[in-house]
Parts: sequence; C-alpha cells; structure tokens
Amino acid sequence: MKKNYLFIAIILVLLSNTFGCKEDDATDSPTPTDPQAINFGTHDFGTMEDNEGNTYKTITIGSATWMAQNLRVTKTTDGQALEAWTDSDTWKSTSNAAYFSYQGSEDNISLYGHLYNAAARNNVCPTGWHTPTSQEWESLANEVGGKTTAGGKIKEEGTAHWLSPNLGADNSSGFTGLPGGSIHLGLLLDVGRDGYWWASEPGSFYYASSSRFEMRNKNTALPDEGLAIRCVKD
Repeated sequence: MKKNYLFIAIILVLLSNTFGCKEDDATDSPTPTDPQAINFGTHDFGTMEDNEGNTYKTITIGSATWMAQNLRVTKTTDGQALEAWTDSDTWKSTSNAAYFSYQGSEDNISLYGHLYNAAARNNVCPTGWHTPTSQEWESLANEVGGKTTAGGKIKEEGTAHWLSPNLGADNSSGFTGLPGGSIHLGLLLDVGRDGYWWASEPGSFYYASSSRFEMRNKNTALPDEGLAIRCVKD
C-alpha cells in the first residue's frame, strides 16, 4: 500500500511541474517589467553623462546630437529633488516637478528611463543639454525623410518591447525610440504600444506608435501628463 501512495505522489508532483508553468512566462506582449536588452542596431554612437552620473548613448542626426536613451534623473538641473510618484491622486494634484519610475525596478528604469510631468520637462536635462523644441523635433523628422515615415525611422527594431506589428521600424536614425507609454489622468497607459516625448513648449509632445509609420505630434498635453524626455545637446 505504501508503494502505491508513493507512486501516486510522484505522479502528482510531475503533473504539478507540467501544468504549473505560467503561460505569461513566455508571452510575446512587452510589459514594463521586461528587462530584455535594447536593440540599438549598428550606429556610430557617442556617450554622455547626466548630472547624477547616469550614462547614455548619443546619436547625431543631421546637425543635432540627441540622447539615444530616455532620461532617468531624479533631480532638477540645479540639483533639487523631484517629487516621486506615490499614487495617482498625488500625481494629478501636484504642481511640483515630478517623475514616475516603472515599479522602481532598475531593469525598467534602465530600459524606459522615467516619465516626467510638465513642471519638470524644461528643468531636468544635464548641463549643456536641453529639452528639444518643436522645431528641433520637426528637423529630426525631416532629416529621416519626413514625418509620414519618421515613426519607423526612430523606433527600436523588432517586437522585443514594441507590440506587433511595429510598422516600419528599422531604427535607421539610431534614435532607438522605445514604447514607454505615458501617465494620463493618473494612469500608466500604452506601454508597448506608444512612445511619447516632451517638447519644450507648453502642451507639446511627439510620439510614435507600434501600429503606424508616422511620427506624430500634439499640443494638448495636460500639466499632469507623464512623458519621457530625450535631451538635445546645446
């Protein structure tokens, strides 16, 4: 009888190991907790360091030198601490410069950087760099063939982080845009689907989507929007 119980126990363990594997361990839908390395492709990258000692790849597009990764500072340019996200009500109500980090994971921060509210957007780039103006975004688009196809030219290639189909994505510019999503009305939205970046003018931002070839822009951002920042060299 004991042998029979032992045999049954072994079978139960084997079945548990077989069916206990989570399907989402192998999901092809990117999430903010996906630490897979960024696919920068082969470009002539430089490097820069922010005021907190973080290093980034840089890329020259036309006559402008851009960061090829999203900013991830937690202080203003003059060293004042930014307010950190704690909950959606706090984020929506604050008038202070603030940032959001993706669940506080170092992998996520390295991948997507931070998202910043409007009060922070023009006071976080390292010394010698600045948040791009709308004109600088437009110039970037023109350098890679115009806004109708520029979305593909600035997106990271493949679907490691972008949702399929990631139309037109070849990262021929070296910009290596990632789909970090945004904070909208206190909620984190569109990770994997869209990448949003502030321009320096009030309400202005540029974005790329997995389902489009274009690089698009709007001037409708609310003060509590949370968007990524790519700095440009002065």
